[in-house]
Formats: sequence, structure tokens, C-alpha cells
Amino acid sequence: MMTLHQHLTDPVAIEARRALFATLRAYIGAWVRTCADYYAASGIYERMSRLSDAELSRRGHDRETLARTIVNACDRGEDR
Repeated sequence: MMTLHQHLTDPVAIEARRALFATLRAYIGAWVRTCADYYAASGIYERMSRLSDAELSRRGHDRETLARTIVNACDRGEDR
């Protein structure tokens, strides 16, 4: 059985911890970016939803798809 010191200094264990933390950093970073994207989309939607149907139409939008259009425009997801 390995002692705590051996485990903490073992190169394989060190690399495994690095990989774990890199994965966690990437996951948390993606989550923060997603939150920022949706926060920005909510502000845009708040402003645009106040426009009349005629003004939305003039800008090339309609009320039924406005939310989805804005979210798609603000989404920086990995598949874009």
C-alpha cells in the first residue's frame, strides 16, 4: 500500500490529478460562458420584446420566434 507522500509524489497520480483539474476547468469555463451568453440574450430579448410587431417585422423578426433567434445569435456553444 502506498503512503500518502508516495501517492502525492507519484508521477502517474500527479498526471491523473492534472487531467482531472483540466477537465474541471474546461467544464466550469464552458458553464460560465453559457451563463454569460444567456444573460446577454435575456437583456436583448427584454429590449426587443418591447418593440411593436411592425418594428420587429421591419428588423426581420417576428414575436413567435424572437426568443429562439436571440438565443441562437448569442450562443457561443462548442457546436457553433
